[in-house]
Amino acid sequence: MDEQKKQERAAGLLSLGHFSIDNYSNYITPLLPFIAAKMNITISIISLIISFSHLGASIFQPVFGHIADHFKKRFFVFWGMILAAVFMPLAAMTDNVWFLGLFILTGSIGIGFYHPQASGLVNKFGINKISKNMGIFLASGTIGYACGPVFSSFIVKYFGYDNSFVGIIPGVIVAFLIYFLLPKIPQNFVEAKKEDTNLSIVIKEVLKNKILMILIWVAIVKSLVAMTFTFFIPFVLKDYNYSVVSIGILISTFSLLGGLGSFIGGKIVPKTGAKLCYYISVLPILPMSLGFLFFLDKSVLWFSILFALSGFFTFFSASVNMVMAQNLMPEHKGFISGIIGGFCWGVIGIMLTPIGFLAEKTGIIQILVAISFIAFASSILVKYLPEDRAL
Repeated sequence: MDEQKKQERAAGLLSLGHFSIDNYSNYITPLLPFIAAKMNITISIISLIISFSHLGASIFQPVFGHIADHFKKRFFVFWGMILAAVFMPLAAMTDNVWFLGLFILTGSIGIGFYHPQASGLVNKFGINKISKNMGIFLASGTIGYACGPVFSSFIVKYFGYDNSFVGIIPGVIVAFLIYFLLPKIPQNFVEAKKEDTNLSIVIKEVLKNKILMILIWVAIVKSLVAMTFTFFIPFVLKDYNYSVVSIGILISTFSLLGGLGSFIGGKIVPKTGAKLCYYISVLPILPMSLGFLFFLDKSVLWFSILFALSGFFTFFSASVNMVMAQNLMPEHKGFISGIIGGFCWGVIGIMLTPIGFLAEKTGIIQILVAISFIAFASSILVKYLPEDRAL
């Protein structure tokens, strides 16, 4: 097999894996209100479980990446896929809250295993097509994440909760395909040793950079809106007698349009500049959320349209935010990417616990409106960002 075909095979397999792993990362979302009802547990308990899961999926990703630098990446890619594929569907089967938490946490650790290792392999196999291969890799993950709720809701509808192990099969097949078919890493792509960098110095650089702090805040707000909307809305919809399949499709559409919004946002920056992209991202969240909450019990069609568009606008500045942050720290792209992409998402995941307790006291609708106001108010910070068209 020539070198080009090896690259294409590697990029295809790793992208297939990214689609699959992100599918499982969003697998449990539409099932949570039904699992909570089955176990007779509160939203706050579910929030606590999901918060702990983000320790594995997001917060510890840099740690997993560091460990993998000293071992074979193929090992982590394979076992990451296996853990996610096995334990996320098992979480839907259990009737015990402790096993529910354990299964979700274990599956999330698998998700944390996969991402840094697989993206590193895409880079290794890319040669002169790193950007193209990485673009395919990232897009596959977005589509997979969007498909997760549909996949799990159809599994439950046609096989039932007790037979949810059927959902394990596709992920395990993908894991073995990657393990046996992924080409060996080219010998001439051994990573060069980098000089040791004092992490505290890098962190101080970030904290001193006002633009970076705004970009980090934007990433936090984006994560806050996306995670709370997709986590709490299923509970609201269940009370309005939406089926598990309907909820799954709505959450998937939110995520899918989010990926489309991120793509379009990145495309228009050279013509419009970054500021307009940010305004388009944060300003519509409040009217969109007020709109879909208003139509919640009045029109399924308008609720669905406005909820999906909320996903589109929430992620509209995501790719711009990442590239701008990387450009501000060109020597520490990996570190700042981890902060913008994984760490901010993980922080909000952990905050789901107090937000869940608050939602029980004040109501889910009130919490979602308050979060929408935070996103809207964040637009005041956009004026301090550079008008960068060269992204």
